[in-house]
This record gives sequence, C-alpha cells and structure tokens, in this order.
Amino acid sequence: MSFDQIIHLTPDDDIASLRERLSRTQAQIVILVVSNDVALLRNAVSVKLLRRYAGQMDMQIVVVTRDRTSEDLARRQGLRVYAALDKIPPKSRGGLSKQDLASVPSLPHVPIYRSAARLGCWVLALAVLAAAVAALALVAAFLAPSATITLVPAAEPISATVSLSASTQMRVIDSVKGQFPAKPIQVLIEDTGTVETTGRKRVPDATAAGTVIFVFANRSLGALTIPKGTIVRTASGMSVRFRTEEDVTLPAGAVASVRAQVKAVDPGPNGNVKAGAINIVEGTLAFQVSVLNDEDIGGGTEKQARYVTLQDRSNLREAITQKIHAKAPNELRNAIKPDDILPVETLTLAVNEAIFDKALDAEGEYLSGKVRATVSGLLLDGQDIKHLVAGRLGDQAPPGFVVLPEGVSYGAPANIKYSDGVLNLQITVTARSQAQINSQDAQRAAAAKPLETATEDVARLFRLAQPPEIELKSAWFGRMPIFTSRITVVVND
Repeated sequence: MSFDQIIHLTPDDDIASLRERLSRTQAQIVILVVSNDVALLRNAVSVKLLRRYAGQMDMQIVVVTRDRTSEDLARRQGLRVYAALDKIPPKSRGGLSKQDLASVPSLPHVPIYRSAARLGCWVLALAVLAAAVAALALVAAFLAPSATITLVPAAEPISATVSLSASTQMRVIDSVKGQFPAKPIQVLIEDTGTVETTGRKRVPDATAAGTVIFVFANRSLGALTIPKGTIVRTASGMSVRFRTEEDVTLPAGAVASVRAQVKAVDPGPNGNVKAGAINIVEGTLAFQVSVLNDEDIGGGTEKQARYVTLQDRSNLREAITQKIHAKAPNELRNAIKPDDILPVETLTLAVNEAIFDKALDAEGEYLSGKVRATVSGLLLDGQDIKHLVAGRLGDQAPPGFVVLPEGVSYGAPANIKYSDGVLNLQITVTARSQAQINSQDAQRAAAAKPLETATEDVARLFRLAQPPEIELKSAWFGRMPIFTSRITVVVND
C-alpha cells in the first residue's frame, strides 16, 4: 500500500472533499482514520454516499474510529470498522494481507489518558474504569431507555443546461470555460450501387442479306469453286462489304454463272443497297470471276440504345456516397465507448476510389459501381462531459441539499454548431437532490424531551418528506433518552 491509502479526516472535511481525496488515490484499499472531533461520519447521508462512492471507484473502505455514532453508521452501511490500526486483523481472518499491514506507516501515538506517575496508578485507574463501565452497561441494558428516529429527507429535482465547446486543438479540460479536448476518429467504408443509364443513340440492329451472281471474268474450260466467306463490295459511294454464306461452284463454260447467298459484314441499314451496286470481288478471285447483284439487298435495320454518360457516373458516385454517409455514424459508433458522443455534424467524407462496370459511352441499360471512402469525425469523451456538467449541477441544488449520484441523467446534445474545427453544443442534465441529515444534530434536538416535543423539534431542524417517526423502548415517562448514544438515527431515501 502507498501512503495515499491512509486518510486522516479533520473536523473541516465534508463529503465533497473526501470524495475528491478518494478519487486522487489509485489504491484499492483505503483506511479512513476518524478522530472523535470529526463529525463527518456521524451523518447517515454522508456515510451512505461514502459507501456509494467506494462502490463506483471499486475501492474497499476501512474505518478506524472510537466514535460510537460513526462506528454504528459505518457498520450499517457494510463498512469494516476497527478501534485502531493495530486492531485490523490479518487477511486470513477477513482483514488485510501481511504485505499490506507491513506497509502501513506508524502513526503518532495519541494518548487517551495522561501519563500516571506510577504503573500502579494506571492499573488501579483501569480497573476502576472497567468496573464503572460494566456497571453502567448493566444499568443501561436493563433501565436506560433507547429510541430510534427514522427520517425521510426531502428530495427535489434539479436540472442545468451547460454550454460546452470541444476541439482537437484543446489539450486540457477547462471547467470554467466549459472547454475540453475532442478526439479525431475515422473509418474506411465501401458500398455499391446501380443506376439506369440516361444516354440515348441509334445503333445498327439487323444485318442486310440477299444474293449475287458470279460469272467468269475470262474464258475458262474448268469449273471453279467460290468458297464461303468470299468478300464482295460496292464500288461507288461508301464502300459496303458483304460475305458469301456458302460454297458455290461456277461450272466450266464461257457463259457459265452461279448464284450465291451473301450477308453484309456490318449490321444496320448501310447494308441495304440497290441492284447492280455490288460489282467488286476482293482477293485473288477478282482475276477469275466478276460479281453483280441483280436484285436489291435489304433487311438491314437499326434500333435506339442506351449508353453510359459522364453524368451517369457522377449520379452513381453521389448515390453510393450518400449511402456511405448514412451508415457512417453506426460504423463509427461500433468503435467507441457507450458514453462517448459522436456528433454527425462533424462527419466529413473523402472518396478514395470509385470503380464502374462499364466504360464511358458503353451500351447498357444499367451502370453499377463501387465506392471506397474515408469518413472522419470528432469524438467527445463521455467522462469529460460528465465531469464538466456535474460541477455545474451541484450549483443548482438548494441550500442544505446534496446531489444523489445515482439519479443523474444526461440529455442528448442540442444546439450543435461546428465551424473551423470547433464544436459548440449544449447538454441538459437532470438529477435528484436530497436534504442533508446530521444525525448528531437530530440526537441532540430530541434528547431528554417528551416524545411530541422531540418530534416537532427534529421536524423543524431538517427539510423532510414526511414527519419523523420515533420508536421508544423502555421509555421513562414518555421522554426521550438523556444520553444521545441511546438514540439511533435512521435515514431512508
């Protein structure tokens, strides 16, 4: 253990200063030394808050005190209480380990009695004191009355709206100005999409077809085979080429001829030609045969087709980018803590890559693509916000009231404005505050008084949700006990 694990309370300490001292130590076990002149743990609300703070900080509290009221209230809240540091048992019996005990620094001895001149005086004094205590305890057990005062402190809701600002340029939390650091965060997201193309143009469709007649270009006595795929074309205007669709044989003889099926090489209406337009044979056959279409060749058509424009690509990229921007907050929140805040107003998107399945001017009714983008934003630490807001909330509590930590609720950020890297926002926080009850004051106000008077005096002393309830045991003439130690104060939420 470190020296921070032993805290000596002073009469000036209150629950707020104690909580601050507890939050600064990193120890798991903290020993609170409470002298008889310290009234902090005589207040049931303060002891209850101490136990809650210890639970929130995952800390074990050990109380060292000889004050009866402080001891009783601490035990009621489940805290371990000992009369002195050397009374803390070893770990084997539910106390601290030998290493922890060995590291506890020696405390200055605070004498309970003044030194006696001789040892015999001490022994005699202790014996007389022990006998007197035993006698008084016996009398108190059978004769002295006791009382239990049950108090329900008044509670009031409180709220505060706090203006905050955050930036990555801020390095520390400024509680006065409400400023705190923001953390940059980013994530890589990709998505896909499809849009209809908007380009329109006429394109070739069906291919023109017909027949041509081949004849010998010079006298020949032998038959000649004209193979399938032989190219013939027009001679005038724009050259239109055709391809034979079958093998044909030109028989021998000076006036021999043969008809062959042909089809335009390219689809579309350009293949529609008039009779006599086809008169040239390509290749070596041009020296042996001549060709002519004796009838019109037709059947070539065109159609309207859609194609990819630059605007189509831009539209698709924008559509996918919007999808990425919409799902970016959820993607980013998966990487942050539940209490942290990620304002969507701070999100920015940068496209890293855009890929499309069709080139510009390519035919098609649809264009598909994929976009990869980096989404960046500002992350607000939830603990920083709670630290700033909680301090302002305490100022709203009525005099004599304390804020109950378990009742604090934080609203969603509002009035968010983001400009030049600085984020301004407002957070509304609500909570319950409860009147403080000083058990010692209640004991003194009720001691030795008739039951009705004690009830009225205690009711005037504190702000309560309902009148005090007092239970008397072994009462003398219906009066409260004279000794405050015989009066127990119970505070209910």
